[in-house]
Amino acid sequence: MLTTQAANNISVTTSANETSRNRYQLKQGDTLWNIARSRYGNRHYSTIIITHNNISRPESLSIGTSINTPDIDILLQQEGVYAILQYEMPLILQAYLLFTENEATLIESRLNNRKQRIVSIPEKARYDLSMASEIILQAKNILTRNSISDSNFKNRIAAQLQPLSIALRELSAGSNDGYGYDTDMIHQRIVRIIDYAIHWSRQNADHKPQT
Repeated sequence: MLTTQAANNISVTTSANETSRNRYQLKQGDTLWNIARSRYGNRHYSTIIITHNNISRPESLSIGTSINTPDIDILLQQEGVYAILQYEMPLILQAYLLFTENEATLIESRLNNRKQRIVSIPEKARYDLSMASEIILQAKNILTRNSISDSNFKNRIAAQLQPLSIALRELSAGSNDGYGYDTDMIHQRIVRIIDYAIHWSRQNADHKPQT
C-alpha cells in the first residue's frame, strides 16, 4: 500500500503536455500491482513501472506522486531501447500484441474446461498465437546475430525468447495447465525482456528517460 510519507527516494519525470493515459497520480489504497494490472493488463508490469520511473523503494511512495505510465512502445522509445534492438524489439512487441489480443479468448475457452489439458480454441487465436511464436523465434535469431557487443542483458533476453516461443506455440495448440499460470508466465517473460532491454540501453549509452 502507498503511504502519505514524502517520496524522497523516487525520481520521476514530468511533462505538462502528457495526457492522463501517460501519467498516473497515486491515490489512497493504490498498489503498483493494481496500477500495472489496470494500465497494462497484468500485475507483473509493475516491474516496468518501477524501472522506468527509477523507483528505489515502492513501499514508500506517497499519495499524490505522479508516475509515468505510457504505452509500452512509447516507453521503449523514451528509454532508447530501439537504438540497440532496432529490429528485435518491434518483433517482440508484435508478438506481445498478438498474445494480448487473444488472451481473453483463451481465458473464455478454458472456463468450463479447467481439467482438460487440451482445449479447443478459435481458429483466429490459434493462428495468431502460432504466428507470435514464430515472430519470437525470428527476434531471437536476429538478436543472436546482433553486432552490438555482447552484454549480460543481451544474453538474458535471448534466454527468455526461446521458452517464450515454445509457450506461445503450446498455447496455439490448445494447451491448458488448468490454473492460468501458463498465460501469466507469458507476461512474466515479456516483462523480463523489456526490463533487461531498458537496463541494457541505459548501460550501453548512459541513457536517461526522455518525455
